[in-house]
Amino acid sequence: MPLIDTVGRKSLKTFLIFTALYLFLVLGGITMVYPFLLMLAGSTTNEVDYMEYRVIPKYFYDDE
Repeated sequence: MPLIDTVGRKSLKTFLIFTALYLFLVLGGITMVYPFLLMLAGSTTNEVDYMEYRVIPKYFYDDE
């Protein structure tokens, strides 16, 4: 049983509330991905590039 019935979903106010809620959830999800990628990249680094905080470690694209 939904909290907001089918008739209530057709109003503009309810549509804007749902849009704001989903936008908030998507932005929250995006802000969780970047720290996770930094943590994953930090676990694959060694002593040479340990202090460089990059999502993609430098040794993947730099041969020097």
